[in-house]
Amino acid sequence: MSAPTNQQLTLRGVAASIFGATLGVYAGANVLVPAVGSGAVWYIGSKLLKPTDPRYLGAMSVLAGHTLWLLAGMALLNQWGLNTIDLIVFGVGALWLWMRPGLKPVVVLTVFELIALVTNASTIASEQLGSDMHKALVVHIALRVAVLVLLWGAWLKARRDVPSGT
Repeated sequence: MSAPTNQQLTLRGVAASIFGATLGVYAGANVLVPAVGSGAVWYIGSKLLKPTDPRYLGAMSVLAGHTLWLLAGMALLNQWGLNTIDLIVFGVGALWLWMRPGLKPVVVLTVFELIALVTNASTIASEQLGSDMHKALVVHIALRVAVLVLLWGAWLKARRDVPSGT
């Protein structure tokens, strides 16, 4: 029998769970690939191949799951074009963050996530609520916001945890 874990129920955890459940109900299968991809990267990073700084594991996991979803969608629809830039930037960005976490990859990824977020937000405005495209864009936007929150949360935590005088 394993020792019980001491996990506290937090407002942030409850809010994230409610948001995730709501997103899943609305977007359906659109959430499946990024969720499985994120979970796989989280597992690999927490159990097998430890990242340089585990505080960034959440951001790396969501970023990698989103990148996997982009790759799957591009391959299935055979639509490479400009989307390939997303795939390269976010794939390389996730690896950079894994190997050399810090302010530089956080800022670079933030810039590209914000550009993509603005693009997604302007596109979703012309889509009908409930359409497949609207659902997919909602997931893209949610993942981008999650990456930004997790990136900066990890960076602030890393900065706060640095001993004074270093």
